[in-house]
Amino acid sequence: MIEFGHRPAERRSQNQGCRTLSSIVGSYKSAVTKYLNRLGLESGWQRSFDDYVIKEKSEYHAITKYIKNNPQKWWDDQVSKGC
Repeated sequence: MIEFGHRPAERRSQNQGCRTLSSIVGSYKSAVTKYLNRLGLESGWQRSFDDYVIKEKSEYHAITKYIKNNPQKWWDDQVSKGC
């Protein structure tokens, strides 16, 4: 199993290889940010992200469940805080 922790954006951009997850995400964020800047809007991107290689079906199912349920958990947290 391979797991990488958070990497600062500056360091990640220095070590991006071709066709890596970092380079794909970085290119996408860059293109969207430029487009939003032209419209006078802010992007609000996260500074970094985690890379994680899924090797087991059980991990895949647990991560899929987390992704599907996470928006509802966020909403529930906002409602419970009175936001």
